[in-house]
Amino acid sequence: MTYSDVMNRFGLTFYPLRNAMSRLGHDCRNGGEPIITALIVDKDSGRCSEGLFDEFHIDDDEAERQRCYARWAEAPEPAPPAAPATKPATEPEDSLEARAARFIKVQVRPHQAAFRCAVFLACDGKCVISGCDVPEAVQAAHLEGRKWEAGHNSAADGVLLRRDLHALYDTGLLSFDESGIVELHPKIVEHYGSLEGVVVAVLSLASLQPAI
Repeated sequence: MTYSDVMNRFGLTFYPLRNAMSRLGHDCRNGGEPIITALIVDKDSGRCSEGLFDEFHIDDDEAERQRCYARWAEAPEPAPPAAPATKPATEPEDSLEARAARFIKVQVRPHQAAFRCAVFLACDGKCVISGCDVPEAVQAAHLEGRKWEAGHNSAADGVLLRRDLHALYDTGLLSFDESGIVELHPKIVEHYGSLEGVVVAVLSLASLQPAI
């Protein structure tokens, strides 16, 4: 589909389309999936704009489209959601269990709910860097070297991060050293400098090594 096709179909101008493509692309990346916006191309060249490389570092858009097709062809049907556990009538709405239920509900991949719930509970429902505990604002992030496709879906394979920090982690602008200390790329220090040097207690040297 071309950029003009999408703009005409949904009544979008350039900047709203650009923002929507960016959000969709980051949702895909955060979910460990191919970047779906690789399917939107220029009418004349049949290729994606340079923005695909600038934002997601993908220089072969045709290969990314093939990854999308392969992913959809092989994706298992999402398992039906498990019946919610019966909760005591007196359980407070801000309890860890209640917030975990809200957290799972807003995720886009139902078959990853078990991983996300495990990470949420292991991190006490809080972003391990910022301390944010709003379920709708945090995401379960796979640690570098872990992939859901390879079965790395235990609590030890991820950490809970605020959405913006998750995006920075996935793009390499934020990282952890061997001691679990937050390190920032110079280009984001101006906006996130207060987080540099934060020690993430749930991480250990073993957890930061690539999984086999």
